Order: sequence, then structure tokens, then C-alpha cells
Amino acid sequence: MSILDKFTVIDLIKTRSASVATISDNVLQFNNATAAELHYASHIQVLINPKDKQFAIRACKEDA
Repeated sequence: MSILDKFTVIDLIKTRSASVATISDNVLQFNNATAAELHYASHIQVLINPKDKQFAIRACKEDA
């Protein structure tokens, strides 16, 4: 039994914009297109939908 047995492959679909999010170590980075789409928000939330294998990013207030 492999430690990856509980994971499934996510088939990526074509993107609808030039936005890019990069995840490495404990850092989530965005390109300029992503920042512009988020209206250069100072705070964001990362949301996940495990059923449909999706994640989303949205601007939020500091206390959200």
C-alpha cells in the first residue's frame, strides 16, 4: 500500500484567463494577471471543493 493510494489525479482543463497560482512549500504565489483580477486585494481566502477537485481564490477582508 502506497501513501498516495488515497489521492486521485486531477485532470486540468483549459484556463479561461492568464491568471496563474503557484503552490510551493508553504507559499502561494500569484502572477500579475491574478493580482489584477483580485483587484490587488491585501487579503485572500483559498477555498477547496474536494468532490469536484477544484480550488478557488477570492478577495476578503482582513478579519474574514
